[in-house]
Formats: sequence, structure tokens, C-alpha cells
Amino acid sequence: MLLAQLSNGTMISLLDHYTKDQLKQLSKKYGFYCPSCRESVLMKMGDKKAWHFAHRTNADCQADSEKESPYHLEGKKLLYEWLNQHETDVGLESYIESIAKRPDLLIRNRFALEFQCSTIDSSLFKQRTTAYFSSQKIPIWILGKKRMKPLSPYVYKISSFDWLCATSYYAENGYPEMLYFCPQDKAFYKLSYIVPISSTKVIARLAKMPLSTCTFTSIIHPAKEAPAKYPIQIWLEAKKRWRLSSFKQNTLPYRYVKHLFLQHRSSISFFPGEAGIPVKYAHMIETPCFLWQSWMLLQFLSNTPLGENVSFDTIFKQFKELVKLKVFKPREFPLISGGHYSFAIMNYLHALCARGVLKRVAAKEFVKTREVTLPDTMEEAIRNDYRMTFTNLFIDASKHVSGKM
Repeated sequence: MLLAQLSNGTMISLLDHYTKDQLKQLSKKYGFYCPSCRESVLMKMGDKKAWHFAHRTNADCQADSEKESPYHLEGKKLLYEWLNQHETDVGLESYIESIAKRPDLLIRNRFALEFQCSTIDSSLFKQRTTAYFSSQKIPIWILGKKRMKPLSPYVYKISSFDWLCATSYYAENGYPEMLYFCPQDKAFYKLSYIVPISSTKVIARLAKMPLSTCTFTSIIHPAKEAPAKYPIQIWLEAKKRWRLSSFKQNTLPYRYVKHLFLQHRSSISFFPGEAGIPVKYAHMIETPCFLWQSWMLLQFLSNTPLGENVSFDTIFKQFKELVKLKVFKPREFPLISGGHYSFAIMNYLHALCARGVLKRVAAKEFVKTREVTLPDTMEEAIRNDYRMTFTNLFIDASKHVSGKM
């Protein structure tokens, strides 16, 4: 904590540049107390870690959630100073009594900002987020940049906790984004147009935004961006890895889809090129897209004669049943409204229309116009992948202009 209360009720902020002697005198005369639970707190004034207040070991403060690292303390300090340059109503560690929560920063008495550097339990994250909403506060979760794990150009590893912090400022966009802050660089970093490859691996566009060029309004109401452009080879490599490694996987989704391929006298490695297509709202489904898309093709289209109807409602009903059976797993987004995993299913049906497999004849009805065949060899499968992987986000590498930082 950077804020404490004296026995006489005076609030003390460590951002007010007290000297060590001044703080010692205040501690001796008045003592330091937590503004939330009113328990006595310790003054930490070491040489290695930023000065801060801390609860005693046996303290039980409902507003105190986790220990603060030097990285977190410095980030909170910088964000507070930055906000005070642009805003007139900024609270440092303001206690919201109605919900017994103390966000890192409270802006306009409306936005509860949390600079999250450590992993907390998902149930605690959802409980805190729900509490903020219930008190008419809009939660803003900004991740510490140390949590960002680049694997290769455009490819990042995202933990299940980090996914909870994803936002989507423009619902029609169909792709989430995540905001990070680095106190060492004094800059925000944003991952946008996030396309999941697996439950923890994504393709995303990275943008660096120096603190000096940003305002709070530009963070909470960012300007619309032009769509990202990714080299198609990144997605083709992902599909190739699925083909070469999926037969080794033994989790329930893989076992279920493998069984479907066996019924069609084939192997999961030879899933059709029309499966594994990156579509909008695919992030709403944690299960890799080639699995649930292969299921749709084998379960519904392969048994449907040309010219016959394919119904979204029928597919969605059975998908929900498989969610209940834990074959497919939707992803939770506590901070995103206006999205649902059904959107991914509908967008995949539209993608099949663009590839000549279906034709839309009503809002939720389609007609089958082309057969989908299973490849016989890996070479044929990879050729089909290149032919079928075309979207607004993925372009031929030979035409790509690098946007990598």
C-alpha cells in the first residue's frame, strides 16, 4: 500500500515525498493504520524495494488481496502521477466501503483501475470484477508487461488468467485485445486483433504507446484501428502442427473428434482444409478451432446431400450439448459484453459460404453447395490448407509489409 491513516484521521501518501525521518516521527507519534480495516500497518522503508505500508502477518483485511512487488508499486505510482496530469478526480487506493474493495486507482469515482502483475485465482478475479460492477464502477484491468510472453513475431503465450483481462471496445470487431503497462519503459503495450491458436497461444498485433502520448480517455475509448495483417504462413504453420501432433493428444475433445474421423475411415491428422479457419469470435471457444470445425463438417455436412438445408439452430443445439458434456469448452470473458460462442459458429458457417461449401438462404439457414473431402496424403492436406486459408487478417507473406516492433 502507498496510503495509510494516522490515529488522528490524517491520510498519508508515500507519493507526497516524505523523508525517512519524517515518517519515523509520524509513526512514533500517531502510528500508521490501514484505511480499510483500521488495523495497524508496518512502514517498509528498505533500500531495494519501493517504500510502502504492509499489513502484519496475522492481519485479515478484506480489501487487501495480494502482496505488492516493487514492479507493481512503481507502476501504480507512475499511473497515479500520469492520471493526475489529465484528470481532476483520481483516488489512490480509495476504499469502496459498500463492497469492501480497494482498487489501485479510482478515477472519476466511476472507473476502478487494477494494475495486475501477479496471477490470482479466477474465482477471486470474477468476484472482484462483479463487485465493481455491482457498485456502479467500471473495472479496468491492466496487466504488467512482464506477463507478456512473446514466442515469435506476432505469436504470444497468454495464460488462462490473462485471458480473463481481455476486453473488446468495439463488439462488431470480433477480436479481443489486452492492455499491459511497463513502469520501466513508462509505456502501455496493447495486443489487438487476437486470434487464438490454442488455449494459451495466440497471434496478435503489438502496439507500444508511451505514457506521455496517452490520456485516460484514449485508453478507455480508443480510436478504431485498421484491421491487422498477418503473414499467412503463421497460420499455415499452426495447421501443420495440428496435423502432425493431434494424433498424440488424448484429452476428451481430441478423443471425441478422433472417433468421428475413424467413423469416416480417416485420421484426425487428415482433417479437411475447410476446418481450422480463423473466424471472428473464435476466442469465445477455448477448444482449438480445427476440432470444433471438423466436428461441424463431419457431423452435419458430410451426411447432408447437395442442395439440402443446413440449420444453424440444429448445430448450435448439439454444440451446447457437447459443452454440457465438456467435449467443447467456451472461454469466459468477465469484461466483455455483446459476445457469445454462438457467434463463432455462425461466422464459421459464413466462412464456408465464402469457400463455396454453403449458400445462405435465410438468417439461420444454409444450403449445401459443395462436398467437403478428406485429404488422402499430408501433401494434399497442406495444399488444401493454403487454398482455404484466406481471411481479411491473413495475407500472402510475399505481399506482407512488416509491422513488427
